[in-house]
This record gives sequence, C-alpha cells and structure tokens, in this order.
Amino acid sequence: MKVFALFTAIASVIATATAQSATISLPANGTVIASGATFTIQLEQGDFPENVNQVGIALGLAPCQYIDCNTYDASQEIGNLLYAGPFNPQFGPGGPPSAEPFENFTVQAPSGVSGAYALSLTQLELIGDGYERVYLVSNIIVEIQ
Repeated sequence: MKVFALFTAIASVIATATAQSATISLPANGTVIASGATFTIQLEQGDFPENVNQVGIALGLAPCQYIDCNTYDASQEIGNLLYAGPFNPQFGPGGPPSAEPFENFTVQAPSGVSGAYALSLTQLELIGDGYERVYLVSNIIVEIQ
C-alpha cells in the first residue's frame, strides 16, 4: 500500500509539471529559416489553476552538425543564446489555436550558417504554496539556409 501511495505521489508531481510546461508553438518543427533572418518564437503555456511563478526562460539554437537532432539533449547545451529573461504568458488575440496563454519572442538566426539546428526552450518555474522547483527543457528542429 505504501508503494502505491508513493507511486501516486510521484505521478501527481509529474502530471503537475507536465501540465505547466511551456511548448514551442511557432515555428513549427521542421520550419526553414533564412540565415540571419528575424523570426518569431511563440511559447504556449498550459493553463493550470494552481499558483505558478515563472522564474524565466532561455531560448537557444544548437547546430546538429555532429549529432542527430532527433536525439539532441537540450538539457546539456543551449548553443547560440537567442533570449534569456522573463516569461509572462497572457491570453489574447494572435495566440495559438489551443487558446492557451502565450508569449511571442522576436529573435534573429545566426548569420552565415546553414543546416539543421535544435531550437531549445529551457524553463524554470516555482509551483504551489511550497514553491516546488520545476525545471523543464524541450526542443524542436529547424533548418537554417
């Protein structure tokens, strides 16, 4: 019975963290971006009725010249830092089809490069009255030409 209670508690924490995590809505996985071009990254935050304090995010582009982008571990390296700072998702027009809170970030792709890149999102938030730390990392693959 104690094992089941422990398993249930762990599953609850994982579900809470997953429900809170931001995702990259734009650009879509596989999008082609011109070298040196300005582009928009839209982050969508799952709406959850619990107390969530966003500490901040980092967005980066890491080249996949020597690694397989599909197995890239974004928790190890950000690559070219595109943005580091606050994340304050809001409901509003121009948002994702899911109608979740979102925030747009305008960034610039590195100049003079090409190939597959992992566009990564690193997020730190504090959840609940006890301020449980939740550190989340995800990425998509984009092509720079």
